[in-house]
Amino acid sequence: MKKLVKIMAVSIVLAALTAHGQTPVSTALKQLLIDRINAVSKKDTFALNQICTKNYQIISSLGTKTDLAGLKSELFKNDSPIQLCTILSFQPFITEDESMAFALFEIEEDVVGDNRHVVKNNLLVTEIYKKEKGSWKTQLSHVSQKICSFPN
Repeated sequence: MKKLVKIMAVSIVLAALTAHGQTPVSTALKQLLIDRINAVSKKDTFALNQICTKNYQIISSLGTKTDLAGLKSELFKNDSPIQLCTILSFQPFITEDESMAFALFEIEEDVVGDNRHVVKNNLLVTEIYKKEKGSWKTQLSHVSQKICSFPN
């Protein structure tokens, strides 16, 4: 009887995860984006090493490409203008063997613009993930502007 109760409990949890479209892998991928944004805004290079692969690259909406070392050095040159970041939509795509994945995000940011006014940016972010030693890491991030009020 106890075994049946455990099986039912696990089934209910899995059904709840599936009903909301969140699997353990997709939840981990979403968390990586959140962690990367937080690490950049806090200038936390140790966290970036844990989140990103050694050959990580980020491509900005302007088309500039930066590797992990370049991203880390850029962190200390400028203050992060991000005040708030909200994920509006999220669609993960995971390979069958769960060794690689990518995800599409629609994000809304509140950023500090000219004269310290807060403006909103709507961004589309595509990220590619790779599993390394049993953990997911971000290998590439591409940011596109959907609507951007922040001047360059």
